[in-house]
Amino acid sequence: YLLDRGTENLVVRSVDGGHSLGGEPLKRLVQDLSRWRRLMNQLRRRVDPLVVEALVRGTDLDEDGLRDEAKVEAAIKGLREYLLEHHQDVRQLDCTIERDEEHDSHRIRVETTVGGSPRMTFIDYAFIRGPEYRELRSIQEGLSGLGQPPFVAIVLDKDGKESGEPTELESGDELFDFIDARGRRGITIQRYKGLGEMNPDELWETTMNPDTRTLLQVRIEDAIETEEVFTVLMGDQVEPRRAFIEDNALNVRNLDI
Repeated sequence: YLLDRGTENLVVRSVDGGHSLGGEPLKRLVQDLSRWRRLMNQLRRRVDPLVVEALVRGTDLDEDGLRDEAKVEAAIKGLREYLLEHHQDVRQLDCTIERDEEHDSHRIRVETTVGGSPRMTFIDYAFIRGPEYRELRSIQEGLSGLGQPPFVAIVLDKDGKESGEPTELESGDELFDFIDARGRRGITIQRYKGLGEMNPDELWETTMNPDTRTLLQVRIEDAIETEEVFTVLMGDQVEPRRAFIEDNALNVRNLDI
């Protein structure tokens, strides 16, 4: 709903003359930007998100590239250039190439200082192979069709003509915030832990009114497979659980310990 409101009668293009996006393509772009932000927030505790952004947007480093020292050096060069152009608040940037004997590869140790706070980030085989990095790479490929920032957001009237002054946005984050704020304009969002916290009028308006409510049916398509997974994860046998964790470790996206 918010996405529909935020993108209604809106087109976005790159200042350098890239493709204009509106309607469903623009919605998909905003969804990708939302996924990008969510992934960066997940990674923030382990790595410097600015380094990851520079790695994804300023280099083409993959697991094969980590095995080639020349490609690793080229990635460091691209990382430095991206940070210098887009994030001048990075006051210190030291990159060291280290050998990774276990994977017959290399890893990059990146030390950064932003706002007086030092961070250390390791770009290694496990990180490059991880689901977050792979998804960020996939998102970036989709975003490249719009061109490079800054972007211009243009509101159209009912005849499809430009209405008012265009809004210039310096980054994908600014574009997402602009569309999100546009979608939230004029509405109030409230959160409740349970329906019992609502007043009767609110409960009727949001949940119980048969003219506007939505009912969803939840079905278990494969009860046998569900039972097998439950038994592996919650049963008394340690080895099947260990094997399941090892086989699926790199596919984990959200882990609550």
